[in-house]
Amino acid sequence: MRSQVNLAACAAFCLILILYFPAKAQNKGPAVLQWRSFLPYNEVLGIATDGQTFFCATGSGFFTYNVQDGSLDAYSKVNGMHDVGLKSVGYDEKTGQAILAYDNSNVDLFKDGQFRNIPDLKLAQVSGDKTIHSIVSRDGTAYLCSGIGRVLLNLEKTEVKETVVFY
Repeated sequence: MRSQVNLAACAAFCLILILYFPAKAQNKGPAVLQWRSFLPYNEVLGIATDGQTFFCATGSGFFTYNVQDGSLDAYSKVNGMHDVGLKSVGYDEKTGQAILAYDNSNVDLFKDGQFRNIPDLKLAQVSGDKTIHSIVSRDGTAYLCSGIGRVLLNLEKTEVKETVVFY
């Protein structure tokens, strides 16, 4: 009889603990039936910075590292990027945006955890190598150095401003 009382008391105590303290580990991560990404971010292909945050391009995705608080945020096509296979990264101080160039000439602009896509060069019907090799940015204009020439992006309007083709 005494063991039945102890068993009932133990069960009641466990039930109170379960109901009183929520399971915090279950609140992390995406909801049920949403994608998760487990990608390698150890091979950095390019880095740009605003002095406080490092914007790092990898073959699998993109991540930011905040120097002040040590936070690391990883991104991929699962959580906002418009393509895969990053090639280069740049940063524009005036607009506060990181410019991400992919292997296939697609371009994303990144700011405050959001991505905006500029697919114009990727979709352009031109012959030659459209691969973006490097990015330099100044005063709201990104200068993309590609195999076909130089492409200027207006970062505020999110559009191609000018294309200079080298033959």
